[in-house]
Amino acid sequence: MSLGGTWSYASGNYLTAPEVHYLITVENQQYLIEQYGSKNNLKLPAYHRLDVGIHHKKDLGNARQTWSFTVYNVYNRQNVFYVNSTLNSNRGLSFQPVFYITCFTISQLCNRVLNIAYIYSW
Repeated sequence: MSLGGTWSYASGNYLTAPEVHYLITVENQQYLIEQYGSKNNLKLPAYHRLDVGIHHKKDLGNARQTWSFTVYNVYNRQNVFYVNSTLNSNRGLSFQPVFYITCFTISQLCNRVLNIAYIYSW
């Protein structure tokens, strides 16, 4: 049985965000026009997360079975995944949630692998 963990950190990326939004109506169709200012005018917050996993390996003749349970983003940090400019400012950011992976693997000496994984998030 083994237990592992990884902590990832990255400083916030810069992006060029629109400074002014115009909503224009042409023939009953609305269009969002964005005016950009200087390059890299916005810095996103730092990205960090903790991933942990536990793995149980057992040899069965010439095959090895492995059960793995992994949790990504253990402390549910709301890391910005991407930024999208929309008419509704509440929908502009996407965050990376906590998610879990349960995996069962059987491998043989002749390099054949059966891998079954189940991924779920909240």
